[in-house]
Amino acid sequence: MRKSKRICMTIGFLLSVTLGLMNCGGGGGDDGGGTGPVSEFGAYNFTAANMETAASIAANTTGFWPPFSQITFGMMEQLQTSPTPTAGQPHDLGMCVSGTGTFAWTDKDLGNTLSEGDAVALNFSNCDVGSQTEHEYLNGTVNLLFTTVLSGPTTTFAADVTINVTSQSTDTVGFSGAFHISVVIMNGDNVTFNYTPGTQNGVITAKVNGTTAYELGCFNANHKFNMLTPMQNNYLYMLEPSTVIKTSNKIMSLMPAGYMGFREGTPDEYADFFGSQLISLSIPECPALGVPNGVGDSDGNYIKWFAPTLGGDEVTLELYDKNNTLMHTINTNWGALY
Repeated sequence: MRKSKRICMTIGFLLSVTLGLMNCGGGGGDDGGGTGPVSEFGAYNFTAANMETAASIAANTTGFWPPFSQITFGMMEQLQTSPTPTAGQPHDLGMCVSGTGTFAWTDKDLGNTLSEGDAVALNFSNCDVGSQTEHEYLNGTVNLLFTTVLSGPTTTFAADVTINVTSQSTDTVGFSGAFHISVVIMNGDNVTFNYTPGTQNGVITAKVNGTTAYELGCFNANHKFNMLTPMQNNYLYMLEPSTVIKTSNKIMSLMPAGYMGFREGTPDEYADFFGSQLISLSIPECPALGVPNGVGDSDGNYIKWFAPTLGGDEVTLELYDKNNTLMHTINTNWGALY
């Protein structure tokens, strides 16, 4: 499969972002005062002392969607080939150095083409997605139930997804949860994935060595890429995430203020940052994470997060109070946030 190398790289990124949270300090730091929470969870109040930690958590949580898009896109490419892969049989995803990574298609209406009501199961068994010197073994399943399939010059897919996947290298990392995806493919290569909780009211949970690192809920993330347009010999992926994040019983939210960009193929695989992103505590309401009325101890501070140079590794963090007064600035780099 022509995307197999790219899939291996994105899977490695997916798993490394959660490991990065082990060094982030969770929801710690100075969280301020306020009026007290309205639930068992408190707000992640941003200060000069914890703003870089907060940005690091947010940077890591955004890493879930691009790898999943790439795996799913590769699978869909195979399902659209002629002849169509045989239903009910495992087919290689082309992403494992050793072990297996396969998908099996259930053709509900026996029409021999992917259609509404069909299902696809991805299975990983000791699938090594690491390198020659560092092994990383995937195990688990991803299940997709297709709710929309429309073919033509513009192809549209929609599916309800459940995921339960772990990886083991030095540590054991796991992702589990349920969500809905909508996919639009224009001219075969302009691709947009949209992620929402869907009717499942889904939550994505990331665990490290059995301990929950963070949970994502009430999300709406758009991920765009073009498979034929390299930038500086690396493929460009644009991500616009909006989500509520719970970590160490602290709540914060990512609010879109433009697209984040990632270039694949650099030494760090996703080392470059484009555009701007706003990390803001907006007293988020998210029943799926146990805060149906939000949290009540927000001090109104927020962090503006942007790249001063398009395509560079530099990242500037600016802390503002509720009156939009700039209180503190940190100049760092994208790699340091992981």
